[in-house]
Amino acid sequence: MIKILLALALFSTNIYAASCRSDDVIRQFKKNNPCPTDFIVEGKCNAYVDHICALVVGGIDSIPNLQWQEIKLSKIKDKIEKTEEGKRRFCNSKNSTLTRQVFNCN
Repeated sequence: MIKILLALALFSTNIYAASCRSDDVIRQFKKNNPCPTDFIVEGKCNAYVDHICALVVGGIDSIPNLQWQEIKLSKIKDKIEKTEEGKRRFCNSKNSTLTRQVFNCN
């Protein structure tokens, strides 16, 4: 019984790890889309990489679902992006799925 529980724990951990957001996706986005304020691909930028369609409402963790966003504008989007209105406004068949696919992993 203990072996089965250990096997299930390891299996579920691997599934969870496979569904985390990818640092590689963000690095590739930055490489192809330098910081809009100073055109660097690494280091501090006055904007940050944001998912157009929030991951929590089904957004895909992929380059087509990423954008540079000014920090001050992010506060406005943050208020609505996790709501049904935000899902209608920011999500489409190219950048999202019907259900949440990606979870935060730390």
